Amino acid sequence: MLMDDKKYLDFLVSLILIVLGVFVLAYSIFITIETGTAFIVSPGFMPGLLGGALILSAILLLAESLRATGLKTTLAQLKDWWHETLHSKQTRNTVLGMLIMFVYTCVLMAFLPYWLATLIMLLFLFFYLHSTKPVRAVLIAVLTVALIVGVFQYAFHVRLP
Repeated sequence: MLMDDKKYLDFLVSLILIVLGVFVLAYSIFITIETGTAFIVSPGFMPGLLGGALILSAILLLAESLRATGLKTTLAQLKDWWHETLHSKQTRNTVLGMLIMFVYTCVLMAFLPYWLATLIMLLFLFFYLHSTKPVRAVLIAVLTVALIVGVFQYAFHVRLP
């Protein structure tokens, strides 16, 4: 499928950009109200201007994306793409990777020392990906964490999280 055939993705992106532009514009108005100054001299003026420009640009992209096929066909193509994307292995792997990083950053790092949290995360990744034999995975993970801690904490005197 050629890039020109993916106007439905332009449609989706334009909707996202309109929402973002509305948020930026609304927040710039909030800033103006909070400062109690005229909009033209407010710290919210430039974000408001950029938010408005983003909305205008996104509306132009939206119109261009609908020009060739129309709303009904675009929505059908978007629905098919969404269904295909949700059921793809690549999407599952990406979401799992993001979940692993979230657990590492927000759970393990919050309750465990850096070296232990990193060791657990590396071991989990090695075993999940079946990248090497278990003994070798443990050895690589331990040496990696030891090297990171040794170099940064003791050689460069950088305090690790």
